Amino acid sequence: MAVFLQMIAIWSALLAYLWHCRAYMRRRNRMNWTDLADQLALISTIDHDALPGSARLAKNGEESGLLDWREAWRHFNEARLILEMSDYAERNGTYGTALMDPVLLASLRSSAMQLRVAMIVVLVKCLLLP
Repeated sequence: MAVFLQMIAIWSALLAYLWHCRAYMRRRNRMNWTDLADQLALISTIDHDALPGSARLAKNGEESGLLDWREAWRHFNEARLILEMSDYAERNGTYGTALMDPVLLASLRSSAMQLRVAMIVVLVKCLLLP
């Protein structure tokens, strides 16, 4: 009986996660360029000092000479928005113009993913340093 309840809980969690992903993709696909640019501007106005644990993490970043965790988190989110902007440009742009070059979009995506991975490494280092 306990195994059956665990399976129900696992499947329920999986379905809830898939529902959340579906809602996020719908919301993302309905965004226009102005909404994406507004989100990018909003990231720079967030007060990261008010977030929990900011004093300990900032102290770790200052002592080790690493990038501050708040800056790393901001860059991580900016890279997500850059990926979304490149997806938007690919979906709604016409190829053949200088701005919608497929090679340029692929390069932009690659750079954004490299930035996201680098910022994950920085965030992990900020959390794991004593």
